[in-house]
Amino acid sequence: MTKRIVLLFSVLAISSLLWSDDIVKIGSLYYSLGESEAAVAADLSGCKTNYAGVDSAGIPEVVTYKGKDYPVTAIRKYAFYFSAIRTVSIPSSVTEIGEKAFSDCHQLEAVYNYALKPQPVDAETFANTDIKKCELYVRQPSLAAYSDADAWRDFHTVNPLVLYWQVSVLQPEHGRIVLADNDLDCDCIIDLEKVPDGMSLRFVAESDEGYEFVAWTGCDDKGVLTVYQNETVTCFFNKRTVTAVEDMPIEDMFIKNMPIENTSLPKKIIRNGHLLIMHNGKVYNLVAQ
Repeated sequence: MTKRIVLLFSVLAISSLLWSDDIVKIGSLYYSLGESEAAVAADLSGCKTNYAGVDSAGIPEVVTYKGKDYPVTAIRKYAFYFSAIRTVSIPSSVTEIGEKAFSDCHQLEAVYNYALKPQPVDAETFANTDIKKCELYVRQPSLAAYSDADAWRDFHTVNPLVLYWQVSVLQPEHGRIVLADNDLDCDCIIDLEKVPDGMSLRFVAESDEGYEFVAWTGCDDKGVLTVYQNETVTCFFNKRTVTAVEDMPIEDMFIKNMPIENTSLPKKIIRNGHLLIMHNGKVYNLVAQ
């Protein structure tokens, strides 16, 4: 009798903790909603089994409630405590997993974790859950990180998830974008529909005559993109403008204007197919006499 009272008191205490704020059900899971974020919460009331009848817990990146979207960023403490789930899918948006979130999950067989960086967890997160018999699936670029991380490395095996992403190339005005130095069978203007997770691509911007490159969007300033999600790449060109150009005889440029000390040597400029010389802040079109 005493053991039953203690057990009932423990369950009620956990239940009270879990239901301390508003919890809503969206799909097959329960969530605690904040002002702009959501966290997976427990379905625990009194002595009921947590998430009874839920075999697979597929957590989405975003949930919608009363017309408002909430990114799912956390799994609360005791969220799946004593549940019968066999598999769980954790989206990349989840950065926090609470105390004993997966404790006493005796039927758990596999965890699919899409976060690139392992969430901080410890042995209590999976207390009384035999994760040494469970499979962990993570993204290819994150295999080493999870294999070295506390608790995650204790799974039976850490396996790669096979993911592909689409990279759309929006061709700009006054030039084009090409893909360079890649292992794919393509070196032309492309729309990449199936890029392996974590692959790096390098793009090259080629301007039309009379235009010059300004900036990239969708990749870094060197045109390099490492693909971890669907991406769109484009760039911008501006029309070249040449001002303050004056004719100067070649002998005047290299005799009269040459500095005594070579501290400001002329620089060659190619604009619109013409050879120009920049010297002391001015641009010259050299002519022979």
